[in-house]
Amino acid sequence: MDKYMKLKDVPKGQRWGQFWEYYRWQTIGAIFLLVCAVSLCREIFFRTEPDASLIISGQLVLSDEGWDHLSQLMQQYAEDYNGDGQVYVDVADVSFTPGVQDSDPQMFMAMQTRLGGEFQSKKRIFFILDEYTAKMVGADEDMGNIQEILQDELGDTVLENPTRLYLKDIAAFQEDEWLSESLPEGLYLAYRPEQSFNRQGKADLQKDFENQCKFIKNLLTNNKVNPIETES
Repeated sequence: MDKYMKLKDVPKGQRWGQFWEYYRWQTIGAIFLLVCAVSLCREIFFRTEPDASLIISGQLVLSDEGWDHLSQLMQQYAEDYNGDGQVYVDVADVSFTPGVQDSDPQMFMAMQTRLGGEFQSKKRIFFILDEYTAKMVGADEDMGNIQEILQDELGDTVLENPTRLYLKDIAAFQEDEWLSESLPEGLYLAYRPEQSFNRQGKADLQKDFENQCKFIKNLLTNNKVNPIETES
């Protein structure tokens, strides 16, 4: 059938076939661009800003249900710090399946790149790492003295390594039976200090840092300021 035939001249019942035969790729392209535009608008105008965030990166394997449980639990320790009427803690999964570097090098490189990006973000302050991911991003050289910002909560406890607070010493993780049994040993909490982001003199970044510290202090003392039921 002639490509340039007007649709009104195409016999009824054949018009859709005519259109699809000659304009399918243009149609698919237009739909793709529309979906991208809608996604971008949602990201810009309807994105929920987190009240706190926690990056978890190590050699661990958790089910989807496990991550859901962890995320739901973390929401209980934060408040509506940014005043948007919602409480939201962004728990980011940047974990590495053991052996992925050999079994799937492309996936390994993608996750490594993502972790590096999270590590450089001004909004990412607190990280849960293990030896594997700490070496990957050179964390030991860049992390701050976590004992200094949590001195009231830690009391007389002296950390062997002041840049690391192991999850076994954080009440929120140990008093949740599922987490204490499911998370591997060796995971620890660390934070990026002010000089890493030049927060000084920037009121919004400084306020965000203070709010995220409140969230971490609640974790350490198991202070559930926003109690909800979690799914095990």
